[in-house]
Amino acid sequence: MSELRPKVAIPMHFATDAVNFLEPPDRFLAAVSARVERPGTSEIEPRRFMDSGEEPIVVLLDPAVVGE
Repeated sequence: MSELRPKVAIPMHFATDAVNFLEPPDRFLAAVSARVERPGTSEIEPRRFMDSGEEPIVVLLDPAVVGE
């Protein structure tokens, strides 16, 4: 993230109840110097975070529920 300098970063591949062979996002979140937002949903409008004026922001989404 320090080299790419995104406005918003959305971690995508981490351990969840359905995927247990990956690591949880905790180490990544601890390593980045960015505000972390947890909107409590699996879908967002990214522009909402891009226009906040604060950069970078890490948005940790809830896992999508397949089949609902």
